[in-house]
Amino acid sequence: MLATERAAIEQLTGALLRTVPIAGGSIASVQQLDAENGVFVLKAHASAPEKLFDSESACLAALSAAGVLTPEVLLVSDKFLLMRYIEPGTEDAAAAGRALARLHANTSSECGFFRDTYLATFSQPNAPAFFWADFYLGQRLLPMLERLQLEQTELDLWKAFGGRVHQQLNQVKQFSLLHGDLWPGNLLFGAAGPVFIDPACYFGDALIDIALSQLFGGLGDGFYKSYFSLSPRRENSDLLLQIYQVYPLLTHAVLFGSAYYAQAQSIRDDIVSGRI
Repeated sequence: MLATERAAIEQLTGALLRTVPIAGGSIASVQQLDAENGVFVLKAHASAPEKLFDSESACLAALSAAGVLTPEVLLVSDKFLLMRYIEPGTEDAAAAGRALARLHANTSSECGFFRDTYLATFSQPNAPAFFWADFYLGQRLLPMLERLQLEQTELDLWKAFGGRVHQQLNQVKQFSLLHGDLWPGNLLFGAAGPVFIDPACYFGDALIDIALSQLFGGLGDGFYKSYFSLSPRRENSDLLLQIYQVYPLLTHAVLFGSAYYAQAQSIRDDIVSGRI
């Protein structure tokens, strides 16, 4: 931490007494700051892309305005985000499911968002669109496929995938405010209830959040039972959940390697061949 950054932080926290690393983040470093004025959390990235933390702060504000709990942001810079510490509370998966349904009740006639955001350190375009297929295929899958620098035979298979799912995607007409990166590590349980962290917001199909949550360990039967009691399953939900898992799998393939790409290929090939 640079002296100028420390000085800006200590204007809010008071003198720093102790820093403790917090596990879980694979993109940025996260530390608990015990300080004269209380306990805080500092999320930092020495070579952060432009407006990375500004984007996260805007997404947290959007979630908070939509009626769910988020960390209080105290200070944003190009290199870090300072937040108030969340005191741990009792885990309540059902309450978290209800909170996500409450978030998804905030809807728009367009998909997209008022600004571009980030998923990990990848810029996530959010130009507004009326047709969900155009948005999901063009602004989510295509940028990740381009980053993978695939051979033409693979690109042709992804084009075939797009053709197969286009009609299903365009049946989605209601766009919910999404967390956008809802794996289990981005849901905390504080003293006041479930708290959502590290969002990558936009308006899209509510099943986007469900699909990602199920891909990386799941949030528990109580979570899904309470969520779907308020936001019932649709006839084609199972197919859409498969389609929506492709985006985080491609993102992880870019970040972490071919095993994730193989999972995305498997979903693609099953859909192209008509097996699902």
